[in-house]
Amino acid sequence: MTRLRVGVGLGLWVLLWGSLALTNSQPSPLLLAGIVAVATVAVSVAIDLTEAAVPVAWTRNYRRRGIIRRSDPRATAVRQQVFGARRAGSSRMHASLVELVDDRLLVHHQINRQTDPQVAASVLTPRLQRLISSPRLATTTVRELRRIVTDIELL
Repeated sequence: MTRLRVGVGLGLWVLLWGSLALTNSQPSPLLLAGIVAVATVAVSVAIDLTEAAVPVAWTRNYRRRGIIRRSDPRATAVRQQVFGARRAGSSRMHASLVELVDDRLLVHHQINRQTDPQVAASVLTPRLQRLISSPRLATTTVRELRRIVTDIELL
């Protein structure tokens, strides 16, 4: 508790005790001091708590049933972008998906698609093979993109 707050509490006590003494109420100085001290501490704590509070950005961090194990956070981010988008047939999305396929192949299977295309093709699903072989994403349906992202997560 700061000196200012102690001074305000003491001043409040003197003012309250003086006004009650002037009206011949016969206040008990010790009891009145206790009541003022408790009120001063309660107000001080409330002020300190409001100054210490900071806004927090709460995010929904839950898992749906049936989420594939070993899900990649980047694949999850792409999945959320795809589901929220009206049109998802841009070349940027295609490049991101191909990059995710390459990363998953390298991390989980130690296969570099550029140096070993036959080995990579044996690991990839037909849907992912079509994705990589096409210069741009051929389909724009959310259902097809959901299947592609699921296949990427299964790599």
